[in-house]
Amino acid sequence: MILNEQIKPILQTLLVAGVLVVLLSQFIIGNAAFDQKQKEITLDAGNSWLEERQERNLASMNQNYSQFMTLGQSYLQEEYVDIALHHFFNAKTLFPERMGPRKNLCYSYLIKCQEDGRWCNHAKREIYYAMRYVDDSDEATKTYIQELAQMVDMDSLLQMEEGDMLSSIYLSENTSPAQ
Repeated sequence: MILNEQIKPILQTLLVAGVLVVLLSQFIIGNAAFDQKQKEITLDAGNSWLEERQERNLASMNQNYSQFMTLGQSYLQEEYVDIALHHFFNAKTLFPERMGPRKNLCYSYLIKCQEDGRWCNHAKREIYYAMRYVDDSDEATKTYIQELAQMVDMDSLLQMEEGDMLSSIYLSENTSPAQ
């Protein structure tokens, strides 16, 4: 009798578990969500979603680039050079290979250099990097950057390696007689 009372709940639990397993397996077998072919279609859809996301990101970056350049130009025309510098820098950060923001950044730094000589090192550094990015086939931009380089007497620095050029610019500042 005691044995019968102990076995009865175990058998009932096994019976309920068995029915649940059968029902669950029928649900899984008949459901298309658990089919292998459905998973392959989902992966293909994910690739197109990624491509669409990249296109949306590029479109957004181009829109922000245009806004930064437009704002930078308008602030530069209104002679708010500090604010224009930030906008040109942000545009350059989005697309470092584009020369528009680099040219404007060099020009803005030269304006700051004329106002306060402490900005000349920034101008020289930016002109150096602009010369590294300019395409040899773009003669107008290359000539413009070279003219800016002549304004701050850095023709010889353009031929140097990056480390030598930076140390030449910033070490000459530390050894200046103003200190």
